[in-house]
Amino acid sequence: MRAYACILSVSVLLNCGFALAQSPDVQHVIVYANPAEFAGWPANEGLWQWGDEILVGFEVSAYSEHGDNHNVDREAAKRIAFARSLDGGLTWTPEEHLEIAPPEYLGDPSRYVQKREGVAEPSPSPGGFNFVDPDFAMKVRGSTFYVSSDRGHHWQGPYELPHFDMKILTARTNYLAVDAATCRLFFSASNTTVDQGEYGRTMMAETADGGKTFQRIAWLTPDPRQLQPGAEPDVTPAYTLMPSVVKLEDGTILAAMRDRVGRHKWNHLVASTDNGRTWEDRGVIVDNNNNPIALVSLGGQRLAAAYGYRGLPYGIRGKISEDGGRTWSPEYILRDDGREWDLGYPRAAVRSDGRIVIVYYYTTEQIPPNHIAATIWNPRNTPATPAKAQE
Repeated sequence: MRAYACILSVSVLLNCGFALAQSPDVQHVIVYANPAEFAGWPANEGLWQWGDEILVGFEVSAYSEHGDNHNVDREAAKRIAFARSLDGGLTWTPEEHLEIAPPEYLGDPSRYVQKREGVAEPSPSPGGFNFVDPDFAMKVRGSTFYVSSDRGHHWQGPYELPHFDMKILTARTNYLAVDAATCRLFFSASNTTVDQGEYGRTMMAETADGGKTFQRIAWLTPDPRQLQPGAEPDVTPAYTLMPSVVKLEDGTILAAMRDRVGRHKWNHLVASTDNGRTWEDRGVIVDNNNNPIALVSLGGQRLAAAYGYRGLPYGIRGKISEDGGRTWSPEYILRDDGREWDLGYPRAAVRSDGRIVIVYYYTTEQIPPNHIAATIWNPRNTPATPAKAQE
């Protein structure tokens, strides 16, 4: 059993000597922290929800300061870890699932391969999964996926995804169950190799036979270079990836994208009203931002978007839309106590009381090693001071 030096929740913060500022509408808790470890990138590893039960995955390795790069020891052993909350994100318990393969290189999904002895190699999917089973979960990463029928306590796989005539799949967990046999997956892919520069584009794939076979249905955006007027035809980085997908009550599917062309970084929203067969642009959510969005539906046409902010002051921010993502509120600061830029990559869930649980990785002066934190945000009231009032 691994010994954790300091696994924190709201109930034990003071025992470890840390205190996080709280307010009636924005509350922060620690999900997972170990002074010897770097824990990061929940957006890479997935979040699943069953009412107020929430499971989140993240990547862990030895902590090592690197200044302008991620503070992770690239040569140390790596693993995928999990944390589970049974009370809507107030307290968390760490979990280890050794059947989930670790990545070779943290932060680079194109090099996500099986490395630990004893971990199963990817195999063809047998299909027969029930996507609407109330205890079902699917974890998608790289070009493989796992499934669970008991809320992520045990996982089967990894199973192979087809490459859809692409060289590299850079999938993360984003799916919408349609019925027992039908599920839609959203992920990015590339026909370039790493040494040719960062490039990626997001597609929707669908299975109608319980996960045995998958077909590409549509690209969510054009070639990313077409999103940037005047971009050179071979400029890199050039990508639109890491979709965060929700379905509105009227059937509209929305995907918040992480975009970059050259030095320009932003997030924009695309929408489909025909079950993902065609997509339209609904505009920019956040400009000059290099962090994926966590998008959640608040009922009707109401949405919330949360994201890491890697400029000064470093932190977590959010916006609200009342009209299905066509327009957005001013930017709100949910917290601004980040020690440096290396933070964010959130996932989010909506509790039964309407509050949003945003899970991300973070670093502060009080807890310098990158750790997993959560912000519980009540979007029904003014969430925080508008960003422009603090900058």
